Amino acid sequence: MKKFVFTLLIAVLATGTALAGDLPNAKGSAAITGATIIEKTDMTHSWDPVLSTKIQVAQQKELTFDVALQCGLFTDTLVRSKGGTRDQSSAEAGIDVRVKLERINNDGTLGEAFLAYPNSVTYAKRTQDLMAKFQGIFQTCEEEGLVPDLVNGGYRSECIDYGENTCLDVTAVDNENDGVIDDYVVTLDEACLDYEEVRLALDTLNANAFNFVSPNLEQGEYQVTVEAEITSNTSTQNGDAAAKGMVGMGSMVVDEVRFIKADTGTGM
Repeated sequence: MKKFVFTLLIAVLATGTALAGDLPNAKGSAAITGATIIEKTDMTHSWDPVLSTKIQVAQQKELTFDVALQCGLFTDTLVRSKGGTRDQSSAEAGIDVRVKLERINNDGTLGEAFLAYPNSVTYAKRTQDLMAKFQGIFQTCEEEGLVPDLVNGGYRSECIDYGENTCLDVTAVDNENDGVIDDYVVTLDEACLDYEEVRLALDTLNANAFNFVSPNLEQGEYQVTVEAEITSNTSTQNGDAAAKGMVGMGSMVVDEVRFIKADTGTGM
C-alpha cells in the first residue's frame, strides 16, 4: 500500500516520529492514498487507520476535515426451495468512517485520543433480502427403476417416466364399500423433488465525502487519523449468503478556521 502525505502552502511534513514544534506553521494539511486499504469479509468489526497527517493549530482555533473515500460493497444471497416452502437469505454490509485526533506532547508522545464531530458517519450501507417459494424440480433416475432416496440415503425403486409418474402416490377411494371406486386421492412424494434455486449478487463501488469538525482546540500540534470500520452480517435458512466491504482510494484535506462564536442554533 502506498501513501502520500503532504502539507499545503508548500510545507512538507517529515516522516517518522515528530517532536512538538517540528511542524511548519501551515493553515492546512492533507493526505491521499492510491491503493486499496481495507477489505474485510468476516464478521469481526474493528476501526482501522486509513489516512493520517499532522497539523499545528493556533490558540482557540477549529479544524475542518474533508474526507473522501472510495467505498465498495458486495452482497450475495441464494435461496433454495421446494414443495412450496418459503426460504429466505439476507446479507448486509456497511462502511463507517470517523476522524481521530491526538495532541502531540513535547516529548513526541501522543495525548488522549478524541473524535471530531459528529463522531462517526456511515459512508455506505446495503441490506439485501431475498425470498422465494418454489414447487421444486422432479429428479431424473440415476438408473432405470431407481431414484435417489433423499431421506434414508441410497436409492429406492421408483422412477419418473413420461406417462407413468411414480412420484405421485395414487390411492383409490371406495366411499360405499361396494367395490366400485368413487374417487382417487393423489399425493406428491416430496422426496422426488430437488430444490429450485435463485441467486442475487450486487457489487457496487462509489466515492463519498463528508465534512467533520473539531472546535475550540488548544494550541499545539495534532496527529489526525481517518479510521474506517467495515461491518457485515448474513442469515440463511436452506440457502447461502455472503457480504463484504472495501475501502479504496481516498483523500483528506484539513483546514484551520475560526468559527463564529455567537449562538445561531447551528454553531458548535
